Amino acid sequence: MGGKFGPHVLSVSDDSLKLAFIGPSEYTVTVANARSLDEVLRVDISTITTDRSIVDSALHVCFAPSSLKQLLVVTSTSRLLKLDSQSGVLLSEVSNIHRGSCSSLAVSRDGKYLATAGDRVIKMWDYHMRLDLNFQVFIGHSDHIQQIAFTPDYLGLVSVGEAILLWDFQGRGRLPQMNGGREPQKSYIPELPDRSVRITPERPYSPPHAHPHTVMPRKSVPIPTRFEPPQFDISPIPADARDEERLPDEHDRVVQSDMHEYYSPKKSPQKQIPQTLMNIDLLSRQNHQPED
Repeated sequence: MGGKFGPHVLSVSDDSLKLAFIGPSEYTVTVANARSLDEVLRVDISTITTDRSIVDSALHVCFAPSSLKQLLVVTSTSRLLKLDSQSGVLLSEVSNIHRGSCSSLAVSRDGKYLATAGDRVIKMWDYHMRLDLNFQVFIGHSDHIQQIAFTPDYLGLVSVGEAILLWDFQGRGRLPQMNGGREPQKSYIPELPDRSVRITPERPYSPPHAHPHTVMPRKSVPIPTRFEPPQFDISPIPADARDEERLPDEHDRVVQSDMHEYYSPKKSPQKQIPQTLMNIDLLSRQNHQPED
């Protein structure tokens, strides 16, 4: 039941004393006490018809304002039934409210208007049906309309389908449109100052329990400097831990010369021939010389 007819299967009266719902079958409408849920009234919709060949069922229920003491029921054959909410007696009937099925209905709280939705259109009815033409058609939806409801001021109607539309069905309270059809932006600032409001002069900001070195924030944008920023030493070694620079002295030069000689390639010394071997070699050469 709820998946097929909800949420229109249930309705609560304005005084919150009665609860109406479709059940226990789709052909019955039950009225119960809203507090104790005790059954007060049960109406068989299938018997309220002049055509006995059609078995009618209830689709939607809706309480009228408590001053009217009526219960509205929309049936599957697009009939609108007005029942007495206390006795269940049929008060009036409107046939063919839509060509197809009615998907939603709503009643204004002042009891003047009745709105129904179906066939992708909205019909605004005179609730008491006292006119020759008792409804006005509003066209704007391109798909199925799921829900309609009156605004709290009774001047507008909201419909929900493939889009949410707001209808000014009475044609009153419209503002002149400018800037491509858009309504002017509403201003919530009064034009004249309120004399009852006292405004104290502005005082400098002083934060509570501020740090002694806290200063006031700047009131103007600081001017950038034209000088280059200082160069800071980002070395991880502290400055006092580094050795002081000093000029090279005599001791440094001596150490450098020693290191140079130590690391420079050394020339291999020439082999010295013993003097004895030299004398023997000289004598042998003299003996082998030819005589003249």
